[in-house]
Amino acid sequence: MGLTFLASKEDHSVFDCFLCVFLTHGDDGIIYGIDGDPGSFKDNSNVDAANRTWLELNDDVFDIFRGDNCRSLIGKPKIFIIQACRGQMAEFPAMIGGAETDYEDPLETSAGVKVTIPTGADFLISYSTSEGRWTKVYLSKCI
Repeated sequence: MGLTFLASKEDHSVFDCFLCVFLTHGDDGIIYGIDGDPGSFKDNSNVDAANRTWLELNDDVFDIFRGDNCRSLIGKPKIFIIQACRGQMAEFPAMIGGAETDYEDPLETSAGVKVTIPTGADFLISYSTSEGRWTKVYLSKCI
């Protein structure tokens, strides 16, 4: 049993929300475990959910926390922070420091390497539902 499966079976009724954080490597829709690059298992029909070392975010993580699978979280925010790559395209670097910024001097290591950060850094992007799903709220009148 995976950690996310076990977490979904807990009683969350005394909590206001659920927060899950993954800091790992990944690809689009997938996060890797210890050595779990799915590409290394291509054409291997013996790999099943029990012996994989990667998670498919929709099927293995998000789906098990939906209201029909995790009733104690119905109506509560389910927050997932995933710090992992989502593809193979490199991010462009932005120089830290210099006249264009608020920093006094460019940061440089003792080896003379200039420190950069990805141009797409510092974003927190949240959706009301997971990829490929649409959101519909049903309201019912209580008598």
